[in-house]
Amino acid sequence: MGWIYKSGKASAVLATILAVIIVGAFALPKAAAAYTEKDSDLLYSTEKVVMKGMPVQDKDTKKPITEPIKFRYWDATLQEFQGVVTSKNGVLPDVELFKGHHYIFYAEDANYTTYNPNGKGINIYLVMNATGSKAINDRYYAGKGSQIIDAFLMTKRSTPEADPENAKRVDVSLPVFYEKDDSDDFDFGNTKIRFTSDTDVVEVPIKFGYANAKLIEDMNYTVTAVSDDFTLDPFPLTVKDHSEDGRGKAAYMHFSCSAVSYIFLKDKSDAHNKDTTITSTSGNTSITGTNFMKGNYILRDRILNKEIPELKGKDYQVVDIDTINLYRNELSKIAAGDFKVTTKIPAGKTVSKVYYIDKNGTLHEVPSKQDGEKVTFDMHSVGVYNNVILFKDKNAPEFEVSINGYANWKDAHTIEANLSSDDFTIPEGGASHVYLMSYDGSERVYLTKDDQLIKQGNKLIVKLKNKSYHDYNKFTEFGLSVGAIESADGGAMKSAAGAHLGAPVKFTLKSISYEKPLEKEYNAGTIVANITGKNLYFGEPQGTTSSILPEVTINGQFIGSINGQLKFDIKVIDDEHAKITVSNIPENTTGKDQKWAVRINRGWAIPLTPETGGSDYVTIKAKSGTTPTPAEYTVTFNSNDGSAVANQIVKQGDKASKPADPTKNGYIFAGWYADSACTVSFNFDNPITANTTVYAKWTKKPVEPTMYTVAFDSNGGSAVASQTVKDGEKAVIPAVPTKAGHKFDKWMNGAVAYNFDAPVKGNLTLTASWIANTYNVSFDTDGGSAVANQNVKYGDKASKPADPTKKGYVFAGWYTDKGYKAEFDFTKGVMTNTTVYAKWNAEAPQPVAGYKFTDGKDAVWKSGDLKFKVENPDVDKNAAGDKVFDRFLGIEVDGKPVGKANYTTKPGSLEITLKENFLRTLGAGRHSIKVNFRGGESAATNFTVVKAGTAQNGVNGVNKGGTSHNKAVKTGDSSNSFADALVLLLSGSTLAGIAAYRRKRA
Repeated sequence: MGWIYKSGKASAVLATILAVIIVGAFALPKAAAAYTEKDSDLLYSTEKVVMKGMPVQDKDTKKPITEPIKFRYWDATLQEFQGVVTSKNGVLPDVELFKGHHYIFYAEDANYTTYNPNGKGINIYLVMNATGSKAINDRYYAGKGSQIIDAFLMTKRSTPEADPENAKRVDVSLPVFYEKDDSDDFDFGNTKIRFTSDTDVVEVPIKFGYANAKLIEDMNYTVTAVSDDFTLDPFPLTVKDHSEDGRGKAAYMHFSCSAVSYIFLKDKSDAHNKDTTITSTSGNTSITGTNFMKGNYILRDRILNKEIPELKGKDYQVVDIDTINLYRNELSKIAAGDFKVTTKIPAGKTVSKVYYIDKNGTLHEVPSKQDGEKVTFDMHSVGVYNNVILFKDKNAPEFEVSINGYANWKDAHTIEANLSSDDFTIPEGGASHVYLMSYDGSERVYLTKDDQLIKQGNKLIVKLKNKSYHDYNKFTEFGLSVGAIESADGGAMKSAAGAHLGAPVKFTLKSISYEKPLEKEYNAGTIVANITGKNLYFGEPQGTTSSILPEVTINGQFIGSINGQLKFDIKVIDDEHAKITVSNIPENTTGKDQKWAVRINRGWAIPLTPETGGSDYVTIKAKSGTTPTPAEYTVTFNSNDGSAVANQIVKQGDKASKPADPTKNGYIFAGWYADSACTVSFNFDNPITANTTVYAKWTKKPVEPTMYTVAFDSNGGSAVASQTVKDGEKAVIPAVPTKAGHKFDKWMNGAVAYNFDAPVKGNLTLTASWIANTYNVSFDTDGGSAVANQNVKYGDKASKPADPTKKGYVFAGWYTDKGYKAEFDFTKGVMTNTTVYAKWNAEAPQPVAGYKFTDGKDAVWKSGDLKFKVENPDVDKNAAGDKVFDRFLGIEVDGKPVGKANYTTKPGSLEITLKENFLRTLGAGRHSIKVNFRGGESAATNFTVVKAGTAQNGVNGVNKGGTSHNKAVKTGDSSNSFADALVLLLSGSTLAGIAAYRRKRA
């Protein structure tokens, strides 16, 4: 596009011109060699390299930025966003990038912005080297910064950015010109300039002759006009921020990298007047729809090996058609416009349909037409979407099709029929298999090649060229013979399809005029009216909206008795012209001249008002000598689409009667009014002096909002009341329910957590999700081997651990209390923190060789002292006197040494007496006694305490070494009355205190 110079704007745009010239001088270098298809191999390459762990650092300190920074990265080669990546602890995760593609990384962070390695600018521009080991600075200039990017440097924003996602946009200001008037004060009205990409649309008004927009850097936008009056040739534009090398911000033609000087508007009637055709390098595809400017674009087409699930098993091909920026080897998408694409198809194939595939993989059919081995189809963009060409199956089976309901006339030359399927196409010559037929089948006409069939979804539209077909009275049937249409796969119709042809045509009345003379004698005889309009049809069936019925008014009133005796002779010249002759007109004996007018109704009661002639009439003079009759007027009740209300004939000066209120679905009757705007109420007490129309006023009934119920299933928790919510409003988060042993998690809608910010669009049942509490089960082994605690969820069972061990004891089970009253049940669920207690039984003593109990073995004690005797015949027979008694060292009860004050000994081999006071300190149950001798030998047995009691005499404690605490003087018989009395007194007091303490704890 060349620069326009007009003196009227020289002062306003001189700076822009100079800037463009300067910027153009620094534009990207142009390709030196001719472009070939191989040049785009890198563009379409799927080979990737990995940018590994790029550091994210503060520009000044070079220290890692530990806050997470989000980057969005743009593949400028493919012209699309590739994804989002977020740093963690100052390092980006590995990012896969296409080998050789140009990328821009934008920081979308409120507190930081990227720092261009060249020293200026706010984005990172890079391309990975062949191995992916290094990121090359894509904006490197010799002597400015580093060629290698080894870290993303960030600068702290002076103030937080409220909208970091859009902060990356570049401001661009472009002058806008109109080809016929470039004056400074030219008014573009509401015209807007639209910048469209496949992911972003920016629309701005024209202010003071400029379009000011914020665009994403390096994104390929198509420039179009949004206007009722103006248009432009769509072209691709991109903006770049070259502040790092001092050139600032500028807009470029994306296909050529030359600077954009202005936007040039022209009259909408001149749209496409400069269109050119671009042809692909293969020669198989061509496109028209804008001025492609020869030498600037490269068109590349490819057949892709891509599966379309919806078309599985069918014959199709996927075509990728791209416009390419040959100066930088990037896609140059044209995302908006009106294009016709023509591409070559395989020989012998017949096209059924053509689609484009959107970003979600959805197919959209586009208008298409095959011509030999080429197909032409419409597209609103180029290079944005892939196309799919579906071919017909020559062996496709026949298909059944029928017409839903009636076929209908839409106007004098259009018939529409809804078919039972939309999976059909129109073959060449299909119109010759469509017919119109009279009701009795006596006359049938087929359409010709001049008539047109159009597919619109499941609707078949017939455009007629021959007006003679349009005869409502004759042709009442519509039909499709085999061959009119075929299935999308190419299958022929299995049988013909037909339907009744209705006539809901919109009639219009343009004019009424009367043949002269316009003043007739009292015995006028006839009145002739000529009418013009559109879709005029007179005749049967009477009383429906499918016919036009004439009548006459006299002095503006319809008089049924007179209309009933009139004869109407209607001659239809064509559907736009007719002549009506009214005869059997009675003599005018009213004594006054009458104004006769022909009125046209559609059906019985829908008057058609002509654009001209509506107030014209023919005068019939009164017969001389007759007396005038009182004037009568018609009061017409216009119910404004409500139920019909009968008109009233009222004599001059009389009053109209108030009729019953009409009704109208969805409305409330609000009274009768004298004007069509319903601003002045009609007063039924006023006399009628002329023909009068009264209008019904209506007020819309308030619409009851749709209400939905949101029910809450607490899933075993406390009840939560349901809510009644208006359609589109939000449910209120209820109070949190409770459930024993559980913590409330969230409300679920099926398998998905419910979002209470979402509008309610139907009845819902939300179910509570719970997290079970975890409880600790600890095991008190009472001196046994340790058993690990267990964490158990509410209601789950604890696992029975392996039995612990304890020296001298046998494990006897787990109990819920220290008194071993209730055994712990491992089959029941845990409901709270729990301690389980190990119970032990003393281990039965093993017999010891040599020393044996001969008295007291397995004795049972109830009261008094308890005697034992231990013998060893092999020892007692020693002549040297080293007897059993001599070898005695001490005794142990339940594995603990017993003080000497608590027992007595005497020879014979060895007799031991346990004192009653000591025995009363033992608990009820089985106990062990062990007698130790020199040489590490011993004898052991058990005894049972039937009932433990409180000691009445002193019991001497035993220290860890087994020595007695008794300090009494020892006599030869090991007894001391005074010492015994003293011990008894002290022990009694001590035991009484212990008993009182235990009762207090209990």
